[in-house]
Amino acid sequence: MSQNYARIILGSSAAADGIAHNVEEALDIVEKIGYPVLVRHSFVLGDRGLAYLKSQLASGNKVPSQGNIFVSLKDEDKQKAVPLIKRLVDMGYQIYATRGTSTMLYNEGIKTRAVFRISRGRPNLLDLIHDKEVQ
Repeated sequence: MSQNYARIILGSSAAADGIAHNVEEALDIVEKIGYPVLVRHSFVLGDRGLAYLKSQLASGNKVPSQGNIFVSLKDEDKQKAVPLIKRLVDMGYQIYATRGTSTMLYNEGIKTRAVFRISRGRPNLLDLIHDKEVQ
């Protein structure tokens, strides 16, 4: 069996072998059964953001159209994320980011509010959650 798979936890026979081998198969299962499923990732799915959004919408949770977003990216993902983060800022979201990500975004002309990594000091993500700055 391939190492690249996501196991679908169902309790339904919608996925015959209980495994979706890619995001499209997982989304097909979600659409067939009409509610979100728990996906345990064994690797990073390239479109997991879309899958998460669909699961939230299908479960009746409202995705906020404004507010704050926390961003912390590994170095090799930073440049790829710039266009998306610019779009979020243009839509009115405020960006909080760890110091390294915040510095890179500042250099790209994106205003952020910098916070520390949890292991490096305060304020950090836990403080943002506690203060209800992010959910």
